[in-house]
Amino acid sequence: MDPNNVYINEDAGIITIKNHGAIFATGKTSPALPQYDTLQRKESSSKTYKPWGTSDDYPVVVESKVRQHPFLQSVLNYKADTMAGGELQYGTESISETGETIFTRTSITEVEEFLTRNNIESFRLEVLRDLYKWNNAFVTMVRGAADRNKIVQLFALDAHECRYSWQNNKTGLKDYVYVDANFGRQSVSTPQKKIKLIDPYYWDYDAYRNDTAKQFAQPLYFASSGEKYYQRADWHSFIDSLWFDIVIKIAQFKSSVLDGMHLRLVVHIPDKWWEWKYPGFNDKKLYSPEAKKAVMQKEADYFDQVLSGADKAGKVLLATFMSNNMGKPETQWTVQVVDNKFPDGAYNEDSAEASLMMLFAQRVHGAVIGNTPGKSQSSSGSGSDIRVASNQFVLNNKVYDHKQLEPLRFITMFNKWTANDKLIKWRIVHQMIETSNNIPPEKRP
Repeated sequence: MDPNNVYINEDAGIITIKNHGAIFATGKTSPALPQYDTLQRKESSSKTYKPWGTSDDYPVVVESKVRQHPFLQSVLNYKADTMAGGELQYGTESISETGETIFTRTSITEVEEFLTRNNIESFRLEVLRDLYKWNNAFVTMVRGAADRNKIVQLFALDAHECRYSWQNNKTGLKDYVYVDANFGRQSVSTPQKKIKLIDPYYWDYDAYRNDTAKQFAQPLYFASSGEKYYQRADWHSFIDSLWFDIVIKIAQFKSSVLDGMHLRLVVHIPDKWWEWKYPGFNDKKLYSPEAKKAVMQKEADYFDQVLSGADKAGKVLLATFMSNNMGKPETQWTVQVVDNKFPDGAYNEDSAEASLMMLFAQRVHGAVIGNTPGKSQSSSGSGSDIRVASNQFVLNNKVYDHKQLEPLRFITMFNKWTANDKLIKWRIVHQMIETSNNIPPEKRP
């Protein structure tokens, strides 16, 4: 049989046979995200670090799912890029007679050299991308060789390459972060790097200055209930849902049709049928991905042989299936004959709904990235919806400004950066979108 006639996409749960215009829906959904390991103490683990997920592959699985989605990564980058675009400023604060905070910018040679030497804009972007994707980010602060009371270098670590040490039984803190590029990809017995962590809440600067560590790492995250180690990103619920499967399957379905296939049949195969016909089919120890694909190929070949040839016309096809205790079939195949004409805009509504679910999970209004894919949408044409949604996004994400400034706040105290006998303060100023009526003529472009 022509191997190009049968196409199997196990992740999408679809088999296509081009000769007969048949699409098989295998009843399979995409793999669920690995469970976060409930193990909280080291006593019952042989590893020196806390795995991220039961098999320590949570970030790897998430990355693979993100790559399957047509624009999920783009939305994540949009969020980080937007918040990283604000202008970083430092200065001093004072209180006016009316109780308002007055921010006065200043310039300090040591601070300017630090910001330039450390490429602070790239640092901010990398931190934000990890926070939006993982809700976990790690930064490293390196002390000076000549003056150990100064932090001279600041850079972001790749969050998916970081693992916490086990909780200290006395303090309840994680004392170290381990760094290794192979985490999640293969078993790691001895991580490449081990860095001392600072307390995320209480900064005892004198204690850190007296510490012998050459560098410190600082964890950045937004706490999620019940997680002592790796915090969960809220939007991960989308890629662990059936809405994610809908996006992938619609794309595969349309691709099969547009690939020159004359669609006549949609064959629905219950997931239980595979287990009934091939016991242990969903057990990875019994059936490897290659073995499962071979079984699906075999069944697709058999179906093709049954349909092929004039000698099959008028013949009887005997099928066996299993019923449950209620008498309803559980393993019965159903064959749906469809119209030869593929309708214009088929599944557009479903695609749009699934896309909106993704944007809801990301807390992003569709107007800021353009019309929702899969459905034509209209706006007033004035751009007010884009302006309002963009400004609202920045306002709702100010907490990410505060989070990315935490390392600079720590370094300010550690290095004792002052102006006019006051510790300097940091802020990020964003350019908000305004209508021309609110902008004086002399300031318009």
